[in-house]
Amino acid sequence: MTINVELLRRTLEYITEHPEQHDQSIWARIHVKESCGTAMCLCGWAATLAKAEMTWRAFKDYRTGEVVFRELERINGEEPYYGGRDLLGLTEDQAEDLFFDENSLALLWAMAELYTEGEIRMPRLVYEAELTRIAQAQDEPADFAWEEAGDRLYLPFPEGWQPAVAAEFPDAAQ
Repeated sequence: MTINVELLRRTLEYITEHPEQHDQSIWARIHVKESCGTAMCLCGWAATLAKAEMTWRAFKDYRTGEVVFRELERINGEEPYYGGRDLLGLTEDQAEDLFFDENSLALLWAMAELYTEGEIRMPRLVYEAELTRIAQAQDEPADFAWEEAGDRLYLPFPEGWQPAVAAEFPDAAQ
């Protein structure tokens, strides 16, 4: 399967520019009455940007019967995972990795860079923001490892810790 690099890049750029609309823990949710609006994961935004056929399930207030929010149920007639995988041209392993609900924005970019062999590049601002997040979360387990001697950022992948191509910005760590 060939990755749809253009759609993956557009999706990552969109969620980078609109972080308030990105929630990796849900396929997609539209709040009808609340001001929190729409939130989607990478898969949901890819389907939206590709103008895929999307089927929604409505959730109603039991007292009033009014629709409160809608959640994504199908992409092009398939469960969101499979519809998103096919739209983006991902293998099963790549889809599992990219659609994981705890991925940070930086990890999504790093995996896209790895899977496209550098056709997609992590923006410097995303890279720097992730280094700042790591530095501030000293009491939490980090999703990243920094090798001081080599100024390289390592990311967890199924095949083990891999160097991130974005580590070309060593001055960002200073």
